[in-house]
Amino acid sequence: MVCLASGPSLCAEDVDYVRGKAVVIAINDAIRLAPWADVVYSSDQIWWGNHYKSMRAFSGLKVRVNPSQHRVSLKPAPNGVCPGCYRRLPLNKDCWCEGIVTMRNAGERGLSLDPSAIVTGHNSGTSAINVAVHLGATRILLLGYDMGPDDRGRRHFYDTGATAISSPFYKFRQLTETMAEPLKAAGIAVLNCSRRTALDCFPCQPLREVLA
Repeated sequence: MVCLASGPSLCAEDVDYVRGKAVVIAINDAIRLAPWADVVYSSDQIWWGNHYKSMRAFSGLKVRVNPSQHRVSLKPAPNGVCPGCYRRLPLNKDCWCEGIVTMRNAGERGLSLDPSAIVTGHNSGTSAINVAVHLGATRILLLGYDMGPDDRGRRHFYDTGATAISSPFYKFRQLTETMAEPLKAAGIAVLNCSRRTALDCFPCQPLREVLA
């Protein structure tokens, strides 16, 4: 299984290479390079809100996480409230979360083996690794997991230049590291095939050496 994050090292050449060779999870805007992906994942409610119209046409599995660590209520939603995200429904409109599988939030550290919940690592890339586990992956390849800006200050592959918006990449790396040992204990191999990365808790190997 291949997880495509949106770091600046993600490129069309690598994305095209994995097509047809593995189950592919596109994370956030990585869907731009892999509209054919098997799964799209985002932890970001704003992202889903901005893309729900285009995602209606996506035929694969759509997954998100509940932003709160509280359990999803089992009570029926009141009239006028969406049963998926418990937000008030616009008049005569579908909610943005329709058709999206919502996972329970199991916190930021470790790994969840509960098929209804994922550990988030405080970022979508780490969350997607836990989603891959629930989908039955025994080997997970990472692409675009830069976990830091590139030499030009770009944070995403689609940035045209340095961005003033900052992200707590150090925190992301620390929390992702807490997933490494539980993955190993579960017999799941994770290889970081990103062309450039600051994430060092998984072995780094060139993509074409591990996926023929």
